[in-house]
Amino acid sequence: MKPIVLYILLIIKYSFIFYVCFIFFIDVFIFNYLSYFYKSLVLLFIPLIIDLLLFMIYNLAKKNSSIIKEWINFIPNKTGDWCDMRLNIDNQENPLLNIKDEETLLKIMTIHYWSWFYYVGSCMTIDNLYYKEKKIKPYINIVIYSIYSMGWGYILIKIFLIEFF
Repeated sequence: MKPIVLYILLIIKYSFIFYVCFIFFIDVFIFNYLSYFYKSLVLLFIPLIIDLLLFMIYNLAKKNSSIIKEWINFIPNKTGDWCDMRLNIDNQENPLLNIKDEETLLKIMTIHYWSWFYYVGSCMTIDNLYYKEKKIKPYINIVIYSIYSMGWGYILIKIFLIEFF
């Protein structure tokens, strides 16, 4: 997957978080009460759902690729740009060993090969996404938590000033 798609996914994910943070900032400093902020908290489910979907895709791809790798051995070719597939005869529980027709076996192995290829590609893409997110997340957290700290500090100071003065 192209890196621009990963950045777009990260922008979509964090745009909802920044939007809720911006609403909090406006509610605190302009309207002086948190009505819109509490209504906009529902939007934080979207980044949560994105994270959940990415985790599900990663987990299923990793599990399914390891199951296929138990059935078929993938051996890199001499140039190193592709893999040759061989039936794993060491695993006696391999369901592919029961197929006697060579043509059917070759079709099934080809389907498993491409599935394994896409599963591994999915895992690599999501790993790359997590790596990019890990690099930018501290800076995003600094901005978000600074805005929340200023807002809650402003609320506490305002309560303190009204209460005691």
